[in-house]
Amino acid sequence: MLPDCDKAIVLLHEIYGINAHIQRTAATWRSRGFDTYTPALFSHSTPFAYEQQEQAWRHFSDNVGFDTAAIVSLLAELRAKYGTLILIGYSVGATLAWLAARSGLCDAAVCHYGSRIRLYSDVAPPCPTLVIIARNEPASTNDAFRAVSKYWDRITRPEQ
Repeated sequence: MLPDCDKAIVLLHEIYGINAHIQRTAATWRSRGFDTYTPALFSHSTPFAYEQQEQAWRHFSDNVGFDTAAIVSLLAELRAKYGTLILIGYSVGATLAWLAARSGLCDAAVCHYGSRIRLYSDVAPPCPTLVIIARNEPASTNDAFRAVSKYWDRITRPEQ
């Protein structure tokens, strides 16, 4: 960790595990002056390859799911150490970031391609949250876009 660092990023990986993409992303945030934490959402010695999408999804669904207890516990531990705490997730990690950010323990969240956020759009995180959803990606559905749009409308136009 960086000496005297007061800001941290918790980076949540996709169904593939902590792969080269997540390692590069963590290194980028470290180079920008953030301590970075990349908790393994499941035990693995080697991440799944992108070509193993179905196997990776099945493994995630059967063994991990969307329980945020461990992530919220990590956020609580880090909250005591850092003035700024940001949660960033990709794919299933984005949905987990959305859910864990609802704990109120982080200062911001960024959710990349979390198409399953649509299943949890009833309660939004209390912190500033950026949700990035691809318009033309098979895994991203119009339902995900509509759910996030409804959330956005609730916070920007509460009188409607």
